[in-house]
Amino acid sequence: FCWGSVFVNANAFVLLVPEESAIHRATPFTFKAMQDAFDIAFTGSIAYKPFPDRKACPAIEKLAEEGKFPYLTEGREHYEIAKKFVKHWLEAAGDEAKDQYAKDFYNAMRKASEGQEYTLPAYDSDSDCMLDLLTTIIFTVTGYHEIIG
Repeated sequence: FCWGSVFVNANAFVLLVPEESAIHRATPFTFKAMQDAFDIAFTGSIAYKPFPDRKACPAIEKLAEEGKFPYLTEGREHYEIAKKFVKHWLEAAGDEAKDQYAKDFYNAMRKASEGQEYTLPAYDSDSDCMLDLLTTIIFTVTGYHEIIG
């Protein structure tokens, strides 16, 4: 599910983020201020939190219930479509979906989330932690990525 994404994003980081690079030159910030903004974004990140588990303020929830906030309603629907796909894929993969490679992958992703507002839970082969992680990855690089860029 991640093949190529890590490579693309790592290269984008090298090209876009260093001092005097595209992002730095495109902002009014000093390089230190830009680094501080990235640090705040990292510690406040809920990137791996499943989309349906993210809480919206009551006014936004009301708009979503009234069908007036498609970002939330359609986002939740898209997440469930991705989750159904991943669940089927994990079931078809059988024991390989829970082997040492799968566990190592999950634990590496969990380690990458440490220090963020939402840290992935500890791996448990009997829980939905892998289902939630893979669904979140697919959701993020498809519908969510389309919305936020």
